[in-house]
Amino acid sequence: MTSPARALGALVFLVAGVAAAMAAWPGDPTVNVPLSLAPGAKSDVFAVTDGAGGAIVAWEDERSGGRDLYAQRVAADGSVLWQSDGVPVCTSAGDQALYHSSTGTTGFTPLVADPAGGAWIVWQDERAFATRARDVYVQRLDANGVPLLAANGAPVATGAGMEDQPTACLDAAGGLIVVWQDKNDDPVFANLYGQRLDGSGRPLWNGGAPVAIVVWAWDQDGPTVCADGHGGAFVAWSDSRDDVGDVYAQRVDPDGVALWTLHGVPVATGEDGQDAITITLAADGDPLLAWVDRRTGSPDIYAQKLVAATGASRWTAGGRAVCTAPESQYRPALASDAAGGAIVAWFDYRDASGPPWNLNIYAQRITTGGTAAWPANGAPVCLAPDAQRDVDLASDGAGGVFCAWEDNRAGTGLEDVYAQHVDANGQPRWTIDGAAVCTAPGNQQRPDVVAGAGGLIAAWTDDRDALYEADVYCDRVVAADPTAVAPDAAVSGGLGFDVLGAPDGSAARLALTSLRDATVDLAIYDLRGRLVRWLLSGSFQPAGRRLVGWDRRDAAGQPVSAGVYLARASDGHASVVGRVIVLR
Repeated sequence: MTSPARALGALVFLVAGVAAAMAAWPGDPTVNVPLSLAPGAKSDVFAVTDGAGGAIVAWEDERSGGRDLYAQRVAADGSVLWQSDGVPVCTSAGDQALYHSSTGTTGFTPLVADPAGGAWIVWQDERAFATRARDVYVQRLDANGVPLLAANGAPVATGAGMEDQPTACLDAAGGLIVVWQDKNDDPVFANLYGQRLDGSGRPLWNGGAPVAIVVWAWDQDGPTVCADGHGGAFVAWSDSRDDVGDVYAQRVDPDGVALWTLHGVPVATGEDGQDAITITLAADGDPLLAWVDRRTGSPDIYAQKLVAATGASRWTAGGRAVCTAPESQYRPALASDAAGGAIVAWFDYRDASGPPWNLNIYAQRITTGGTAAWPANGAPVCLAPDAQRDVDLASDGAGGVFCAWEDNRAGTGLEDVYAQHVDANGQPRWTIDGAAVCTAPGNQQRPDVVAGAGGLIAAWTDDRDALYEADVYCDRVVAADPTAVAPDAAVSGGLGFDVLGAPDGSAARLALTSLRDATVDLAIYDLRGRLVRWLLSGSFQPAGRRLVGWDRRDAAGQPVSAGVYLARASDGHASVVGRVIVLR
């Protein structure tokens, strides 16, 4: 069989034509493009498209001692366009924060791309903390990084109580809809309020006063929002009115009027809590949600599609199980598949064996009808050693996604950034286990990604220059996708595969090669010829090369013993057999 090195040699990064057009990108994962090297720590990086193949990046910045906000723009060719070390968004007294939480950042959108080439930024602000607790402010930057609203931002919510966790989306007229957690009704328990702003930052709802999204008992937490395509917004949140945290949702129209059940529709109300909710708009106009769900006792990943007009569930009541593999799954990221469904990615403990923890990245595509398009419990995106976590997604517009994540394959405490392009069939288009985006010394954490520059652009915090005093870097990954499969010794009668084990032997990927469209069976057997598990059964596979993962479990979901197993693939015309070694 063909060696993994030979098989992967067909993936050539930075093809000559692309490299010439994008000369400002360094093309070296140990170098990258610095967006800010100013003194002081930076944190919580968010990125959005600039509408021209590049990205606008915002972050929290401590160069002046307190926590302020800065932003930078990088062009499609890798040129940094705004002033050195970023333009100030807000340097007011007190701390300013782009909200994050222990459940991740993928559900929050404090940075929103402006169709005019700039960006909107919303944040929680403590400039009046001594008298008013936290407030919510907003700024709009044009394509040159020039603030269009008041210096240090325009107020959105400045009540006497706490207002925080702001998240936002565009309306249909170049303005912004902002939703936040609000404790003006009760100093202990939070409700959700919102406001719509026009392009000049002027509030449009309720005479300028905030509009209640949900006012109910106990906490409404972690709001996430997306545009509804008609000038309003879909909102989802974790709600403790009946439990430690359920999933609720609401739709508001362009005038701030709630269109669904008063105080929100229940989406998932299982026991033991749901959180880390994220939402996006499907290609058919319905909202899609994903979240972490503990109804079975351990964290799993669930998703739901709602009817835009009513909020009714389109899929299984309470949500469609995306991954219920053994152990825990966390921090789902969500993107539209451009066909009415969604792609969800997460980090996964099913092969954890730590410390050091062997956490991996998995993904699943759920069709518009709610069925899983990829293997049960997800297709492997990265099974490299040690921990991979905090994955972020950007749609590729063709049914797949670009994704990037924080990666410890170099060793515990040595975080790098890796990326992958997963196509509509769940197959990796770049190097197995991901292309290196940044492998510089120090720690690179929580990348945020946008599609651009012929692939993806990722931005992250980076302490290569001073440990625990991170700067902000970015880079892009562009790779030549294989478009044909050449016959070689691995292919017999038009069918073949290579066995690509993870470097620590914890899992196996079978790189299946077919020279024709065919219906393929692929199964694992023990050395006595007994069936262990079907991986593909009567599955149509177009000509080409794709990965099929095996998580070392039998048909009952139990781990198999260490040893040698046989993988057999057949398509009605040819049959090939190879060995799979399980080390533990």
